[in-house]
Amino acid sequence: MVLKLLSLLLSCFSIPVYSADLLKTETLYEDSLVRVVRENHLSLNPHAYVSLVLIVEKQRFKGVHGRKPYYYKLDGGHHILFSLLRIGLLGDTRMAVLYDVRSGGAQKLDISQFHWGSMGRSGTADLTDNVSERSGGKVMLTCREFGYREEIELAIEPFKVVGWRKFRDGKVFTEGP
Repeated sequence: MVLKLLSLLLSCFSIPVYSADLLKTETLYEDSLVRVVRENHLSLNPHAYVSLVLIVEKQRFKGVHGRKPYYYKLDGGHHILFSLLRIGLLGDTRMAVLYDVRSGGAQKLDISQFHWGSMGRSGTADLTDNVSERSGGKVMLTCREFGYREEIELAIEPFKVVGWRKFRDGKVFTEGP
């Protein structure tokens, strides 16, 4: 009975592996600024989420999302921007993270209502995320998914959403401050 209960619990959750052979991480991307690794977890659940960790200056950000190189350089390389995704039982949380390379500080912004950060640089015109710097310390995040597009304008200092627009078939269907 106890074994069945334990098996049921393990099938629902991923747990870190503490065996020396299985604890090895796989480096997916590395440059002079960041390293992205896949952490091994033991799970009987075949749908368990794979944990990717972005490491910058010994700080670890679990749940990095997107594609190589997993981050965007901003402000002449003084900041980097990346996306974290947390899978939850009651809903997922997507965070934009602005990391200050000079100070080592990170600011997080909940952008769960947007799709930006999931595709990264997919290499196709129909599925892509982009970042472009604007004047006045602002950044425009753009997400494109087939006929759907989002634009999210962020201020770097203080890190916040300034405005956003959602497009369907080339026309704005909703926007906000």
